[in-house]
Amino acid sequence: MPLIREVGPDGRVMYRQEPPDPDKTVLLTGPVKGPVTLSDGTVYDVSPDVLEVSPEHAGELSHHIGVRHELEGHPDHQRRGTSEYDPLQHEYDHVCDATCGPARRTDEEADAAYDERLNRIGYGHLLETEEYQAARSELGRLRAVARGEREI
Repeated sequence: MPLIREVGPDGRVMYRQEPPDPDKTVLLTGPVKGPVTLSDGTVYDVSPDVLEVSPEHAGELSHHIGVRHELEGHPDHQRRGTSEYDPLQHEYDHVCDATCGPARRTDEEADAAYDERLNRIGYGHLLETEEYQAARSELGRLRAVARGEREI
């Protein structure tokens, strides 16, 4: 099915299928490029900005793209290495839920990945600060909101 690119009134780019295909899900990949291998061995090249994938793969593939955004940075978050960058405010955090399939992480695993990432990008000294504890608390709150476990 062809994908139709549209720009909304707010400037946001969206894609839709024409005609709609219930057997395929449209997935935005962001700036992530290259192959992604799913737990069943299926490999997707996520280099295009948008893909059509089976509904069974959409959640797990989205998870892997989200984790890559954590590792490589996310285009809608402040860039690492700039003077405005604050890792406790600007780091991207992928929120796992049931749609992530077999790749789903627990909050504890996501927290460990966040801590490892801060160490890797040179901000490990923040791990013992009150600001870090406040940021971790806020991440926990945002994860619960994103999963529908609590209201904003």
